[in-house]
Amino acid sequence: MAAVIISSCSLFTYRLPLSRELTLKQESLIEREGLLLRLVDVSGHIGWGEIAPLPGFSSESLTEAKAQATTLAGSLVRRDLPETIFDLRRSMGRHGGSLLPSVRCGFEAAALHLAAEREQRAISFTPNPHDKSSVPLNALLSGDEADILEKATLLVSQGYRAVKLKVGRQSLEADIALTYRLHARLNGRATLRLDANRAWSFDQAMEFAKAVEILPLEYVEEPLMDPSGLAELAKAWKLPLALDESLIDLPPEKLYHFVGLKALILKPMLLGGFVAALDWAKWGRRRDLISMVSSSFESSVGLMLLGHFAAQLSPDIPCGLDTSDWFVENLLERPLPTQSGSLQLDRTVTLPDGILLDKLTEVKRG
Repeated sequence: MAAVIISSCSLFTYRLPLSRELTLKQESLIEREGLLLRLVDVSGHIGWGEIAPLPGFSSESLTEAKAQATTLAGSLVRRDLPETIFDLRRSMGRHGGSLLPSVRCGFEAAALHLAAEREQRAISFTPNPHDKSSVPLNALLSGDEADILEKATLLVSQGYRAVKLKVGRQSLEADIALTYRLHARLNGRATLRLDANRAWSFDQAMEFAKAVEILPLEYVEEPLMDPSGLAELAKAWKLPLALDESLIDLPPEKLYHFVGLKALILKPMLLGGFVAALDWAKWGRRRDLISMVSSSFESSVGLMLLGHFAAQLSPDIPCGLDTSDWFVENLLERPLPTQSGSLQLDRTVTLPDGILLDKLTEVKRG
């Protein structure tokens, strides 16, 4: 097959209002900002990728990502691009060895999407992609207790197999009580996952664990505000543990002695792309760990890309991509629908009906 030669490379900004305030670590968002990278080959095929650092979680700011992505876009014209995940790994030294995590993520997605469009097939993020047309979702619960319990009942009736509850935002006593009530409301019809977002001290985490250890929780994600104590905590408490942002800082060799580690939460936007996420999944598979793909509140374009990645990497594991209802507006003419608790994917066309260019602002290079 002929090499993919780039004829043009464009960068666009987006700013999308959120349906409700999104509370992160140090700030709250009422809109989501990011970038889309568009690659066009000499035959007119188009590939898209998203670059959207998440404030409080990404190591880089959107300003930093935009500056680097602008330079990258100017360097890609007339270059040949990788066509498979294997080619991406080999080419990163040439094209992306020093790229920021979000920029690398967007570049990888755009390159793989372009290759898929050339062959009129679904985008392939893994060496041997599964032919799945949907991926189950992990529902994210938010709001006050009454809203959470009511929504949980509705979601289970709609076919959701897993729900995630954010803890650590109120008192331990309130979190413990809500966890018990939510477990009772689910009544075994869906698994319960908890995410503390590094809210607790070691002693607080232990107190919580002792109070809820009789419950069949699937896992508790990122319990400690000081992640250096995770290995000790994993030995001391009896709850299954999941790691998210700790994967950014902790190399795999540091995790060998994490007793009770059950799941890896893979966010390509934070980890530095799909190759890095795939490497973590391979490491986890050798240790019988769950690899769960999750979003960083990307737009509908990023969500579509992540949906295909999740369907190929772990097609039967409910993934953390139930974020579309946080957005008032979409960037896709026909966003991927949700049905029976699953994100519905188009097997052949990766961008269902194109991108709404009127919602984007092109970045002009000097």
